[in-house]
Amino acid sequence: MSQPFLPSCRIFTIHADKEPQNCDYSQYIHRCPFAISVGMERTNAKLIKAFAKVLKRRRRAAGLSQEELAFRTDLSPSYISLLETANRQPTLTVLAELSDRLGVDLPELIAEITAEQNGQPPRA
Repeated sequence: MSQPFLPSCRIFTIHADKEPQNCDYSQYIHRCPFAISVGMERTNAKLIKAFAKVLKRRRRAAGLSQEELAFRTDLSPSYISLLETANRQPTLTVLAELSDRLGVDLPELIAEITAEQNGQPPRA
């Protein structure tokens, strides 16, 4: 039985006091030859919950139902519900569209989410 073809995957390691070193890790890749985990968390429950709270608060402050926000953003009402219950996390494109339709600048929305995540009270 022959081994499946694995393309050569390369990772650059960077050290503060050294030049970048080119390391071949292809022999360590068994499942997916195109993805290498670098230890980054894919989910952050606290951040997702903070986003959900801010989204719901902003939507209500704008006087919109989930259905109306969904219509305005071209998303499904069930997806808005999943976002507000911290069961999904938005892409950057969705986040930008939501902030636009809620009438808030994206940096302001992100700052509000960060404040919520850090336990700071919402601004008036």
